[in-house]
Amino acid sequence: PELETMVDVASYLGNIPQYCVVAEFMGVMLFSFVGGGCGVNASTTGLATAALGNGLSLAVLIYATAGVSGGHLNPAVSTAFRVTGRLGNQRYLWYIAAQF
Repeated sequence: PELETMVDVASYLGNIPQYCVVAEFMGVMLFSFVGGGCGVNASTTGLATAALGNGLSLAVLIYATAGVSGGHLNPAVSTAFRVTGRLGNQRYLWYIAAQF
């Protein structure tokens, strides 16, 4: 009986490939992890370490996810794409959910 009530995520995604949403989620998660590590490390090595670490990790993660999901990794970027008509409503909502 429980199997019948399970939610099929693919049906909610519609024509959006699941790996696009997963790429956005993983990119944001890795950026939070690496960026936080750089920030903690900055207390002993200086502010330049935090700035370079965050900048380089964001650049690498955008490059890594750009071919899969567009490499937004930021709700502001997804919103800008939505406002300019480059991103559909359904994909926008899923990207925002994955980025938070």
